[in-house]
Amino acid sequence: MSDINEDEIIIDFSKIWRIICYRKLLILTVFILIIASTVVITFILPKKYETSAKILINKSAATNITELNPFVRSEMASSDKTGITAALMGSNTGLNDEIEILKSPLVLNPVIKANNLTYQRGHHKGELLSVEDFLKKNIDIENIKNSSVIQINYKNKSPETAYKVVKDIIDNYKTVYEQLNVNKAARDTKLLEKEYITAKAALDKKINQLKNVQNGTRAEMLLNSGNFNILNYFDKRINSSMRKNSNSLVDTRKLQVEIDQLSDKLKLLDMQYEQSRLIGKLSENAAKMIILQQPELKKNFDYKEPKLKITLLLGTILSVIISFLVLIIVENNDKKLTYSVLGENVLINPVKLELESKLSVVDTGNIAVIDLVNSAKSQDLINQIKNDILLPVTATFTTDSVKKHLENIKNAEKIILLGKIGKTEKIFYKSIKNLNPKSDIECIEITLY
Repeated sequence: MSDINEDEIIIDFSKIWRIICYRKLLILTVFILIIASTVVITFILPKKYETSAKILINKSAATNITELNPFVRSEMASSDKTGITAALMGSNTGLNDEIEILKSPLVLNPVIKANNLTYQRGHHKGELLSVEDFLKKNIDIENIKNSSVIQINYKNKSPETAYKVVKDIIDNYKTVYEQLNVNKAARDTKLLEKEYITAKAALDKKINQLKNVQNGTRAEMLLNSGNFNILNYFDKRINSSMRKNSNSLVDTRKLQVEIDQLSDKLKLLDMQYEQSRLIGKLSENAAKMIILQQPELKKNFDYKEPKLKITLLLGTILSVIISFLVLIIVENNDKKLTYSVLGENVLINPVKLELESKLSVVDTGNIAVIDLVNSAKSQDLINQIKNDILLPVTATFTTDSVKKHLENIKNAEKIILLGKIGKTEKIFYKSIKNLNPKSDIECIEITLY
């Protein structure tokens, strides 16, 4: 059974190969037309140029005030660490925050405006793109896996625009980041200055209270201890006052503790104030990124899309599919005899040995030959059959009636049906082929070139 199935598969492929060979001119024509169309379309379609850049987010070189200033203000630390604030606070979201800053309207809106990126169709035609729509069109900002590198890719019909957009994104990101740090440092500085003034006023108040305490002994000890250096400029006045109030030692000790605490706070605020001013100056010309790959202006021939190789590959695949479909349509609609109509017991332009092999098994009965070619070649073949076998051979021709063909078939033990691909009428051939009244009568189809 397996042998029969294998033979059938071989016959099927053989038939397909014959069809392809016979229709090779049609297939080649369709193939060339589609490939040529693909190439033409490739050169007609608008070109897209891609500019890329890579930036390294260098945490160690960051100028963020929260990273350089150990006395960062508590009001930011207590706020929610989301968005840009989270990025400035150095939250665990890391590079995702940097990407969000790059995608933010603060960075992209000036880029869209500077490059006049507008809607090309629809109700908003001519208007500037929104950041949301801009991010959907040909722009890709992503983190390269397992690294601190962010890659920016942008495609545009103009190589100059593609280059300028990527460059502007990087420049704006740097400017925005520096400005955020400068503003943060300025806010911290202002807040520290306010707290410093408040603390200084509180210290002056405590000093004035101490001046009114009449405890000279304690005041003397206080001055000699060296712990109250900040009050040296009050030496004479405080000495005089304290010597007159020696009975107020407890009050003096309490005031001393309060003054010491206020003095320490004042020193800390002064340190924070200087640190904040330093951060502000550093932030004016620094950013926490290193450009690993600068954006590059592409040449006119160095376009990203459409790619000729990819287009040709797709065109080739499409050509094969369309050629196959055209082949099926032509085979089914051709009015002349095609290979797809032929059965399994077929001889294609047989030589003498092939024909003798097929007919040698017939030892009794008649052989009916139905000639639907009516050519000198078909007549020679009929004569050859008559001469090679010792059995009666009756032949009918295209000009004969269906009834005569049927009578010829009824009296035969083997039928030979002669046809010619592309010449014999398909409908007539199929109708004669289906006239066989006995399913056990072998029908040999011989096709002539």
